[in-house]
Amino acid sequence: GIQIATRSYTNRVENNTIRTVGSGANDFGVNIIGNTAGNNVTGNTISTNGTTANYGIVVQTDASRTTINSNNVTTVGSTTSNFGIYLVSRVNGTNITNNVINTSGISSSNHGIRFDTSVNDTLVLNNSVFSGGSAGSNYGVYMVTKSFRNNLTHNRVLSRGTNDNYGIFLQNNADFSTVEYNNVTTNGTTTTNTGIFATISTQNNITNNIVATNGTSANHGISLQTDSNTTTVSGNTITTTGSSSANYGIYLITRVTSNNLTNNVINTSGTANDHGITIDGSNETIVLNNSINCGGSTSNHYCINTATRSFRNNLTHNRISAVGTDTNIGIYLITNANFNTVEYNNVTTNGTGSADAGIRSQTSSNNNITNNIIFTNGSAASPGVQVDIDSNVTVVDQNNITAGGRGADNYGVYIVTRATSNNVTNNVINASGTNSNFGVRITTSNETIVLNNTIRNGGSANDNYGVYMVTKSFRNNITQNRIFTGGTANNYGVYLINNGDFNTVDRNNISANGSTSANVGIRQQTAMQ
Repeated sequence: GIQIATRSYTNRVENNTIRTVGSGANDFGVNIIGNTAGNNVTGNTISTNGTTANYGIVVQTDASRTTINSNNVTTVGSTTSNFGIYLVSRVNGTNITNNVINTSGISSSNHGIRFDTSVNDTLVLNNSVFSGGSAGSNYGVYMVTKSFRNNLTHNRVLSRGTNDNYGIFLQNNADFSTVEYNNVTTNGTTTTNTGIFATISTQNNITNNIVATNGTSANHGISLQTDSNTTTVSGNTITTTGSSSANYGIYLITRVTSNNLTNNVINTSGTANDHGITIDGSNETIVLNNSINCGGSTSNHYCINTATRSFRNNLTHNRISAVGTDTNIGIYLITNANFNTVEYNNVTTNGTGSADAGIRSQTSSNNNITNNIIFTNGSAASPGVQVDIDSNVTVVDQNNITAGGRGADNYGVYIVTRATSNNVTNNVINASGTNSNFGVRITTSNETIVLNNTIRNGGSANDNYGVYMVTKSFRNNITQNRIFTGGTANNYGVYLINNGDFNTVDRNNISANGSTSANVGIRQQTAMQ
């Protein structure tokens, strides 16, 4: 089309209609190359068409201070790698504003705007970017390889194809950039469509965007992966949906450290395993003041999922609602998610089935679960706080817990399966359902301190327990609690059974009431010392 080459300064390409058509590759609408500065490409209608590597506007190799404004750019190819605007190799200070960009190809890797290798200090403002193809891996805006201090603001980005479509993508030291006030939508006919994605890129700000992703499964609103550190994700509205499972609002995975996730509104839905925020193998994240709704048509929805050697994360002042059929969990710490703080959150879980937990720690230790408001509701077996399977040295303190269900076996706090040296202190616990509801239940776990809790436990039927220790639960200390149990018959304040041995029950205030018989303050059965 038009080429501006070495040592060309302050030229204007304005109000032209430019069409390039080729039977092969490498068709350019406008090409600016080689030690140029101050050139202006404005108000043009540009279309390119070929097989592969068709570019609407290219700025490359030591070009600086180029203005690309109010162009209508369309690139089409019969195969891959069609780019609307392409900046590559030491390009600085470019302004890309008010353009309409459409890229498409019969195959994959169509990009609306692409920065590649030392593209710095670019302003991308108020553009409409549409990228798509009949296959996958289409990108709205793609920044790669030591591209620093770029600003993407107030753009409308739509990426579509089969799978692996991305709205905005930062890769390989695309650092110190701002992604702000964009409206980003990704649609795919299959899996793994992501709104905003950063990998091996640090110190970026992703703020105040509206992000919507849709496909079958594994769709992510915002994803930080593989050493993407010190990133701020704040004030975004994120909606991830899929016709199948594993759709995540925000996804942090693989050595992602010291990121801040604050003030976001997150909604995720699909069939099963849909998560609001997942932190996997990542450390020192602040998750603060987010509103998170996660759910789907079946089970295993986790609003915050912290997994696999994720250490020293802080989950504070979030509003969380998890819904589905069964096993919906507000906050889940699993597989060596250690040394985390879960504090001042408002957590609600509702399911049409069972095992809906407010906060659960599994195979994770040294966590603090404090000052949360927790409400759980399901058909049965819905714990407020559950600490299980080698989860040790956990503090559960000053929480307000309401564990209810339409059926039996609801637990305020449930300590189970080799969970050792945990402290349950200063909580207000209410557990209710039909029968067999437990304020605090300790099963096959040792050296728990249950101190200064207010426990109200009851049901519409019988066998409700304030504190229940069972099956080789040793050296637990139940002290200075206020315990109220009620139901029909067989309601117990404190119950030790089946080798609930070597325990201390001391200075508790216990009231056991029932509408019929056999209500007992403290009972020891097949337990000693």
